[in-house]
Parts: sequence; structure tokens; C-alpha cells
Amino acid sequence: MTNDRFPRFSGMEFIADDAFPIEESTSIQLMPRGSKIIDLVRKTGSNLLLIEAKSSFPNCNNHESTSAFDEQIEDIVKKFIDSLTLYSAIKVGVTNDVLPDSLENSDKIKLVLVLVIRGFEREQWCRPVQKAIMMKLPESMKKLWNPSVQVYNYTLAKEYRLVE
Repeated sequence: MTNDRFPRFSGMEFIADDAFPIEESTSIQLMPRGSKIIDLVRKTGSNLLLIEAKSSFPNCNNHESTSAFDEQIEDIVKKFIDSLTLYSAIKVGVTNDVLPDSLENSDKIKLVLVLVIRGFEREQWCRPVQKAIMMKLPESMKKLWNPSVQVYNYTLAKEYRLVE
């Protein structure tokens, strides 16, 4: 991290107001081997954002990188699921990590799974990734959490005040 306000992930400085760098949590040690964790959990209003940053992502329209695209989607979905499990354990006090007050005191929240891809030049490249992530989420997660999935390039992430 460069500082508390602007942690750096995948070459981008994220605004970290009301955020918890879950990837640096000591509770990760309690997760089973092979678990994957996102970069940052952040609260904005009544939204709980699980944020993962990537510098690049395979093109879903390139036949040569179809398997790489599918692997990346599965990896991202696993990160969201494992991170939500870890966050929930921290929130209910199963671990010794302490969340920032804004996350600790949040009651009714809307779960938003956010992927920011620095290398995407065009906004329209985000939509197929967003659809693929939503399709791969387990039905139980969709039913219980009713998450929204957002995929942004750097320009959109800046517009939505995720990055500086």
C-alpha cells in the first residue's frame, strides 16, 4: 500500500474511504489452502463493494484466449465467494480482525461485486465480462445476497470515484 487513503492495486490508486484492505487481513491464514481474496472491501452509502483490480483481462472474442477468459472468470468468482466468506467471518467476530467503524456498523447493505480492469480501453469490453461473472455465480449467492456485478475500466472507475 502506498498510504491509507490511496492503496495501490494493479497500478491504480484506489480511494479507500470507509475501506478495509481484506487482502492484507491476518485472518487470511484461517482460510483453507487455495482460497483467493479480493483487494478491498469498501462501503459507499448502503452498498458494500467487494473490489478486485486487474491490470489486464483476456478478450472473450478471441478464440485463442477463450480458455484463458473462462479461467479468469472462474478465478474472479472464487475470489468474490472466498472474500465474502472471510468478510462475514470477520464481521460476526469469528476472527480477531477489526473492521473500520463504517463497515462494523453497517446493517442493511446491498452487495456489489466490482472488477476494475486497467487495461480495458473501451467501456463496451466490460459488458461480456460482467455477464460471464454473473452467470458463474452460484445460485445460492444470487438468491441470498442478490448482488449486482459491475465491471469498469479505469475511466469508469474514476468516474464512479473508485480510483484517484
